[in-house]
Amino acid sequence: MSDAFALWVGLRAIQWILREEHDGQTVVPEPEFKPFRLPKRSGADAGLVRTVPASQAGGGRSRRTLQELGVPRPLASEIEETLRALGRIEGDRIVGFTYRTPNGVSHALRASTPLGGNARKAA
Repeated sequence: MSDAFALWVGLRAIQWILREEHDGQTVVPEPEFKPFRLPKRSGADAGLVRTVPASQAGGGRSRRTLQELGVPRPLASEIEETLRALGRIEGDRIVGFTYRTPNGVSHALRASTPLGGNARKAA
């Protein structure tokens, strides 16, 4: 019985679709499909902490803290605590991440307090 009902509903739907007039209802056209593409990164992209290979980290420059690079102190300390929890801080070095300035220069990072230093304890 349910199979017969499903067949009847399906045939009625097809019949409704094939009719030229839909009893005064307006048909909304589908929008044109435009594929989404991520924008390409350029030298103008700024201030993003991202993963880089160890061979490219800093390019031989001295490591800097996030605060020295202009990140506000509360945000810099939260980022450092997160990296500490992820195990990405070795001594005073932040491993696997770099900071890109507005002019496109990447800087290697170091923690403001070393791993064994006076870091805040999580509550």
